Amino acid sequence: MIGGLFLLIVVVSLAWAVGQLLHRGRAGGPTGAERRHTGDARELVAQLFRLGLQLAAVALVAEGLTGIVAELLPQGDELIDDPTRLARALAFTVVGGPALAALGTWTHRRLRRDPDEADSLGWAGYLTAAELVGLILAMTALYSTLVWVAGTASFDGRAMARAMAWLTVWALHARWNRQRPRHRGHTPTALLLGSAIGWVVTAVAAGQTVAKALQLLYDRAFTDLLATDGANAVRRAVVALVIGAVVWFWYWLRAAQHEEPTVPWSAYVLLLGSLGSLVAAVVGTAVTGYEVLQWFFGDVDAPTAAAHFASLPGSSAAALVGVAGWAYHQGLVQRSAAGPRRDVHRVADYLPAAVGLVTLAVAVTSSVAALLGALASSGALAGDGAIAGQDVIRAVTLIAVGGPVWARYWRRAQRHAASQAELRSTPRRLYLLVLFGVAAVVALVSTLSLLVVLFEDIARGELGRGTVDDLSVPVGLVLSTVVVAAYHATVFRRDRRLTLPTEPTRRVREVLVIGGGAGTAAQAEALADQLRQELGLSVRLLDAVPAVEAPGADTEPTGVAGLLATLEQPVAVVLVRPDGSTEVLAARAR
Repeated sequence: MIGGLFLLIVVVSLAWAVGQLLHRGRAGGPTGAERRHTGDARELVAQLFRLGLQLAAVALVAEGLTGIVAELLPQGDELIDDPTRLARALAFTVVGGPALAALGTWTHRRLRRDPDEADSLGWAGYLTAAELVGLILAMTALYSTLVWVAGTASFDGRAMARAMAWLTVWALHARWNRQRPRHRGHTPTALLLGSAIGWVVTAVAAGQTVAKALQLLYDRAFTDLLATDGANAVRRAVVALVIGAVVWFWYWLRAAQHEEPTVPWSAYVLLLGSLGSLVAAVVGTAVTGYEVLQWFFGDVDAPTAAAHFASLPGSSAAALVGVAGWAYHQGLVQRSAAGPRRDVHRVADYLPAAVGLVTLAVAVTSSVAALLGALASSGALAGDGAIAGQDVIRAVTLIAVGGPVWARYWRRAQRHAASQAELRSTPRRLYLLVLFGVAAVVALVSTLSLLVVLFEDIARGELGRGTVDDLSVPVGLVLSTVVVAAYHATVFRRDRRLTLPTEPTRRVREVLVIGGGAGTAAQAEALADQLRQELGLSVRLLDAVPAVEAPGADTEPTGVAGLLATLEQPVAVVLVRPDGSTEVLAARAR
């Protein structure tokens, strides 16, 4: 585990180093956070090395104290006491303790001497890494402890000691992380990553809880199996669910949910929450539907209905949890992006449409495989052609599941296709181009595979039923991907034709809308949204606060320059009126 922590430290350090070096070229001062933001390699490497060593020292002390405290607690079913563990714990503490004290003192002095240190990306990266490492290890140790409380495992003193140590690490670094300076329009990384960890654990554990509970009821009702471990499995799943739900509540429901819907925030909601839940719902529903249809119309190998539907609790649980998570995150998208249609609305439509379209493509592939199988067996879907019958059932199931998803969201996206902003939007163009490109590549690879199989069987003189079976999947992939590529190429060409300029080319490429303070904030924001919607322009919205109105002698360039030198805002606007007076506005980005 220590080796894994050191590897994590190296990866985090390299990631922050690359991110900093990519920002070279910005003007800045010779000291403090500005020097790090300009990509000063020496300052960056020194900071990351120091904080990396501090994180390693934290890990050594936490594991050392874990081993020492564990020796004072019962060890459950362990019959042999291993003295090397205590020796290792003492070594970790003796080495890590003084190192942590020295590095912590050094860092504390830098934070006091240089206020910009608290706002540096290196310090933010250290706090985020330490907080998340502590969170993950504390959750793991808490699970091993709480399953004992639930009565499904013996007491593990080492797990309890590790939970106490890493909970302390997490709590301290989470507190320091929340005390860092906040910037408008920026969601703390730790909040989103902690929310992601909590949501994944919650969703998986919820699925396991429902699946284990349904499996227990199913076994007791329809089988003769004595599910002795069924209740224990439900309890263990509930323990994981409780831990994940607490973490998700702490990071998401309590904090991150109320943050401004920035790009990272929207990415978490759309990709992990909405898309991940939708995939789980589609897969779970498809598996459930396939099992039901196969029982009535397909070839069943199981001797009884109870044996055949044994997988039904798991697939049903995945479908239920997926639908619930999908509905929740879709609601978040709609509430967070109220008003005119924006890119977040578009992504929320095109991602589910892509999932439904992929499902339909798989259905077409199965249909073609079924057709070829039927032709190879003289049209019979029984006997030697029973495999084709399974392909038909799979295709029907996937069409029934993926078809409504694709139709609903693609139709909703197409309703906005009359707008120039929609046709020119990045999400729509990416959707069309990516689907066209992926479909073209899959069609090309499938064609090559098809020809290789065909020519090999011809060369060997083995052209026959086996060849048709081998070609069924490549042929299905070629047909489905060709249809997908051709359709989206047609839509893309139509979009380009409709977006061709019918008037002289507009010279304006970017508009700067400046509001005059709190009194005009709503009007400025409404105007910016209108310009984005109607003209498809890049619009920046600033709030401007009058700094000074300088008539007469104050209009001299030296007077304006002196005033600008005293402003703290990064953007300033100087207005010169016809009467010769000037007004200096200090602008800040929203």
